[in-house]
Amino acid sequence: MRARRLVLGLFAFLVLACGAARAAQDDVALIDDLVRQGDEAPDSAIRAIGELSNREFAVTPLVRRASLTGIGIVQARNGRVAEALAQVAALTEFGRTEPLADADAHLVRAEIEVNGGHMASSYQQARAALAVYSEACAPGPRHDAACNYRDWWRALDMAQRGAADQGNAVIANGYAQTLLDVARRNGDRPREAISLGVAALQAEANADSASANRLIAQAQHVARADGSAWVQVRVAVLGGLLHFRRQQPEAVQRLRIGVGLRLGGTDPLDAMIHRADAGGEEQPFRRRQRHRRVEHHGGGDGPGVVEHFLYPVALIRHAGEGAELAGRKGGGHRHLAQPRRL
Repeated sequence: MRARRLVLGLFAFLVLACGAARAAQDDVALIDDLVRQGDEAPDSAIRAIGELSNREFAVTPLVRRASLTGIGIVQARNGRVAEALAQVAALTEFGRTEPLADADAHLVRAEIEVNGGHMASSYQQARAALAVYSEACAPGPRHDAACNYRDWWRALDMAQRGAADQGNAVIANGYAQTLLDVARRNGDRPREAISLGVAALQAEANADSASANRLIAQAQHVARADGSAWVQVRVAVLGGLLHFRRQQPEAVQRLRIGVGLRLGGTDPLDAMIHRADAGGEEQPFRRRQRHRRVEHHGGGDGPGVVEHFLYPVALIRHAGEGAELAGRKGGGHRHLAQPRRL
């Protein structure tokens, strides 16, 4: 009888543990959505993430880390550097006992740097994060169940852009492939679609147009299957960047009109593509806190500037809001829409 009670007690414990684990994963997925929404409404996103992390039953190491990281990323992307650094400090302290939290701290630092137009520093921080993520998140004996693959994907994304920016094609290719592998392994269709688009751009940079065509077609197929309008728009923009690299203005114009219709008649690609080879003149770009992530590292002001579209910036949305800033003031191009940021 006593043995039966022990077995029943153990079974109940396992059921509760599994339920808590599922709840934690659900919370982390919700935090991921809120981070993306933070590009548009940072205050409400930060508040919602904070409410998730303050629930008594949700205080697990995974949710706590995801909350600190998510809030830090939203703050970093919106130029709230001092606030984001506070999350970095909290994650660093947490990292004394939890190595993944230290990686998360480097990830938030990478977001701060890329928002400031410091691509080399962002690349350095992303690689520091990957030193932990690549071991703790990859399948194998050292895999840590508390890994949040989404943050691994974000670090890979920034590292891929950093490697491409420095002309390290082999390293950039490796990051692009791992980016896709992580998305597929975790059944994340939006990230899979965007990763395929990134791989297409990288293939084109490697003068492999056939592979680029195949990869962008796969990205479009996955985006349509996912059905989310925002995913389809981001993949469409990646396709537009591919056309622009090939100097195919008619295709870019068709895309510009199509995306504008999807977003309520706005013209979101004007700042991203149409003005890209404006001859080095200062151009007015909207949304000082929304359009960022491109640093101009001596690539020239002619068609060659398309190399820097491997790191396009903020989320596409309606273009009629916000103050204007001359794109070449304050450090780098901040006008490109970001079809890959998640």
